[in-house]
Amino acid sequence: WRDSPWAMVAVASVYAGLSLVMFPLSLLVAATGLLFGPWWGFGYALIGTLAASCLTWWVGRQLGRDALLRYGGKRLHGVSRYLSGRGIRTMTIVNLLPLAPFTLTNMLAGAFHLRFRDYLIGSVIGIAPGLAGVTLLGSQLGELVTADSRSEVIYSVLGLAIGVAVLMALKRWAFIA
Repeated sequence: WRDSPWAMVAVASVYAGLSLVMFPLSLLVAATGLLFGPWWGFGYALIGTLAASCLTWWVGRQLGRDALLRYGGKRLHGVSRYLSGRGIRTMTIVNLLPLAPFTLTNMLAGAFHLRFRDYLIGSVIGIAPGLAGVTLLGSQLGELVTADSRSEVIYSVLGLAIGVAVLMALKRWAFIA
């Protein structure tokens, strides 16, 4: 699959399409790691996540601020105040912290007219560390299920532990920053 010329387009399309129905991004990333392994899985997850980010930013830009805030409830009002800071740092932190669902934060960024360049740079910086951890977890889970020997099981469990440690460190760092 991973060497197929259409794999990148297929993954990006699946991520973009499922982001519109607010499918949990973590599950997609873990599945991508499971299917493609840690390295290819990370690359494909990054491409898919960025495709979904661009699409949902554009949708937010088209819908506008008032439409999103009217239907978003109190939680989105808090996120919208945070987004008003605008810029790369804001998007980095928004993507590191679980402030609101991925799709909604991206739509709000578009609706609040964050510059696309700043939005995309901040998104890549904020998304990449979590993608690495979740992709590693997904790929190691796949390795654990298909392990044939004790050493493969040990390496898979070690990989899972490293993935969990990366995610926990990111969570702790994000709340400190």
